[in-house]
Amino acid sequence: MWIWHWQVESDPQVIRRYKVLKKIYSCLEDYDMAIDDFIIEHETFPIIEKDEEHICDYCKEKSAYHLTKIEAVADHSGSVV
Repeated sequence: MWIWHWQVESDPQVIRRYKVLKKIYSCLEDYDMAIDDFIIEHETFPIIEKDEEHICDYCKEKSAYHLTKIEAVADHSGSVV
């Protein structure tokens, strides 16, 4: 299942669509381990956002952040916007 993410650029005419490929939830204590694991697995740096509404994937405490990998999605014409 893909989660769609929409981003509006500074130009309101430009809208980019992304699909979320991976999301890792992490507490403050496991944050470094989560970043290391993410980079090893995906060979890229994650998008990091504050998230205190989920559970840490490592210790099951309350999360502080989620780390996300996204991919741009082509528009209807077949080109990536």
